[in-house]
Amino acid sequence: MHNHPLHKAFKNWAKSQDTIPLPEHHEHVFIKRLKKQKQYKQRRYVLCWAAMALLFLSLTGVGLLLNPVNNQEFSEFEQAENYLTLLIEEQLNQIHELKGPEVIIAIEKSTLKLNQLQRDYSKLYNQWEVNQHQPQLIPALLLNLRTQLELLETIQKQLINIQQKDYDSI
Repeated sequence: MHNHPLHKAFKNWAKSQDTIPLPEHHEHVFIKRLKKQKQYKQRRYVLCWAAMALLFLSLTGVGLLLNPVNNQEFSEFEQAENYLTLLIEEQLNQIHELKGPEVIIAIEKSTLKLNQLQRDYSKLYNQWEVNQHQPQLIPALLLNLRTQLELLETIQKQLINIQQKDYDSI
């Protein structure tokens, strides 16, 4: 039974599975390899993060180059626009509080001019939204708002004068 080919195959297999003796300091060699692998993984991790940071910075730089309108300039424009529109609304409310037949006629005449200025402002604002690379549009928008405000102040003064004449005639 010892001569059976299957038995011989198992013996040969067992002999091939015998481990070779390890050198005396094999543990130190193994630890050095582990440290090298760990350092390689750490370097790779750091390089990945550095590449992502570089990509983020370059995309941010490209974004800033493509959008030359400064955020500070935009915020100043926004503040000025809000302030002027608030003043315009206050002027309109004060004008609409005035009463009298001549006042109503003067309001109707001046409303045409004001509507034209507001249409011009809307056109300018739409142009600016489409192409914000034109910095000359911001002063034009602010000038239009100031012109509207000046027109309303002039109208209000005229209406007050008309109203005072009406009271004086009474």
